[in-house]
Amino acid sequence: MGKIGDFGTHRVEHELSALYGVTHGAGIAVITLAWMRYVCRKKPALFARYARNVWDVPAGFGDDVETALEGVNRLENFFKAIGLPVRLSELGVPEDISSYELMAERCTAKGPQGKFFKIFKEDAVEIYKIAQRGE
Repeated sequence: MGKIGDFGTHRVEHELSALYGVTHGAGIAVITLAWMRYVCRKKPALFARYARNVWDVPAGFGDDVETALEGVNRLENFFKAIGLPVRLSELGVPEDISSYELMAERCTAKGPQGKFFKIFKEDAVEIYKIAQRGE
């Protein structure tokens, strides 16, 4: 289709599966939301367009970051409505910075992950933190 996929979230999730036995689909739901919350603050225009086009967030809702975050919130509500988890705690993953650092180190051992936004070790740690608390 002429598009390059961005599967950085998959590598971040694979470490959850490896360390905690998390089902890939459930882990992807949680990590995708956290990744979107993290990256939309760095590249808000695309996520704001997503929010408007997919979730009908009004054009005058706020700036691009506010609009993008509203789109992520609506995706989270959809995930909840269909029974998907939205936080690491729902998957039995404890809040443990040393585990986040270990998983981040392992998922970026061969270099940063992703195409649209390169996930380095420090980014992966932040994504795990957001996945735990959902900020």
